[in-house]
Amino acid sequence: MNNCRRCQCEIPDGDLCVLCEDVVKMDGAVHPVFNSHAIVIGVDPSLNCTGVVIVDRFGVVAQTTISSDSSRTVEDRVHQIDICLTAHLINTKVEAWNSIMCVEMNHVTAGRSAQSALHQRELIGVICHGYGKIGTHVVRVAPTTAKKALTGSGKATKEMMVEQALLYPGFRDMGAIYKNQATADALGVALAGMDLYNG
Repeated sequence: MNNCRRCQCEIPDGDLCVLCEDVVKMDGAVHPVFNSHAIVIGVDPSLNCTGVVIVDRFGVVAQTTISSDSSRTVEDRVHQIDICLTAHLINTKVEAWNSIMCVEMNHVTAGRSAQSALHQRELIGVICHGYGKIGTHVVRVAPTTAKKALTGSGKATKEMMVEQALLYPGFRDMGAIYKNQATADALGVALAGMDLYNG
């Protein structure tokens, strides 16, 4: 007996099981299509409260929020969030070869300072670069796409996002409005990634 090199299940021969044969090949690397083995990591990046939700085809596997120390420099805060995100993925046994990371990419809008947007882009850049290097397929998701994936409307409010998230299998109340909003947004991002890979 052999072990499938993607999901590690036992197979009689070869190096991929039947389900794992459904893959996308890019630049010589193998990236997962969302199937019964693959998971999607949704990230709503923010220096104040980054939301992280991990989903598979059955529902939410894990969720958390990551905050950083506002008294530290932006570079230190970005580094702190990156370390905490890595630790969370390790603790939940996320494997690079079997995951897709989707990161919400905001644009500068009225009421949102250019400096704040720049800091968020720095955080997004670190996340995308770091996880791309270890083989995780990383895609960027627009906020409207994430909202539509969760609620059916690209114009959904924060309240609508939380309301729908709380109905999703495995999603749990985080005990604070801002944490629920961050993880609801991250769930929308993950579901948008799932839709993308389901074609």
